[in-house]
Amino acid sequence: MAYTAQLDIGFARSRTEIAVLETQGDYHRGHLTRYTALYTSLSTDYELAFDDNSALAAPFAVDPNYTRLRHQAVETVYFERGSKMRLRGFPVQSNTTNIVHSEQMYSLDEGIRLVGDESSLLKVYNGSEFALRDVGVYRRLDDGSVEGAWVGTLEPKTAKTLEFQPQGAKPARFSQWNSSPTTASVAPEGEVSLAPLIDLAIDRLRLRKGDVRLVGWTDAHLKGMEIRPSAAQEVFRTFVVSHLRHGPLDPPESDVNHRKDIVQQGAREPLTDADFFSPQELGDGATPDLLDP
Repeated sequence: MAYTAQLDIGFARSRTEIAVLETQGDYHRGHLTRYTALYTSLSTDYELAFDDNSALAAPFAVDPNYTRLRHQAVETVYFERGSKMRLRGFPVQSNTTNIVHSEQMYSLDEGIRLVGDESSLLKVYNGSEFALRDVGVYRRLDDGSVEGAWVGTLEPKTAKTLEFQPQGAKPARFSQWNSSPTTASVAPEGEVSLAPLIDLAIDRLRLRKGDVRLVGWTDAHLKGMEIRPSAAQEVFRTFVVSHLRHGPLDPPESDVNHRKDIVQQGAREPLTDADFFSPQELGDGATPDLLDP
């Protein structure tokens, strides 16, 4: 009844969140970046509280060309460190949407990792507490070619065998992504699309020889951030990139130039105390106390 009344009188709050979760194989924590859009039909000051003390948060500009109006007051938000990390006093005016950008470390229980090796059946294991959707896995072989394996949905605490197929010289989009409104190249109107993030990951994120990388998403509500007041309408889309395996690094090589070669071309020698203090301040070679007023 309360929810129906809210709609009848035109009062509503909503939360739409697009996030990126990046993990490393055989490690249970990943880096989570959230872009949280908050809408309210009545002016509201929000508070965001984070469980992990690594969290950081700040308002995120909706309009890159924003300029404050002549008589518009400056509003201050506060980011505090206490028993929890908090961003408070985040204002959203009536019938508008404001965005918060936050980052934190996130625990995935057992992590997302490879099981087995190429000599047997190679599997991907989802050790997290949420299901992964529209999952594809890429790897680059020693000859430089790329192979891809479609996984689809990967439920929590389950593993699936990877059946790799040749893709050519670079990663290609899986055709199955076009069957999902969230990952299709052309998203339906009103759908929160992750297609641009997928294209960025497969086109711009370098895949080295020996690398194995998972790409997928989840619509689960990732824990660790509480927003007050809460919203009745919530949409979550988290893009997941998991570096399941890294190939060997290239052998180290000597620099092309020696430091003396750079100095001879006009570059300065490394800075010393003499660049900052007079001979009187240096005295008998003692280093001044930089904390002295």
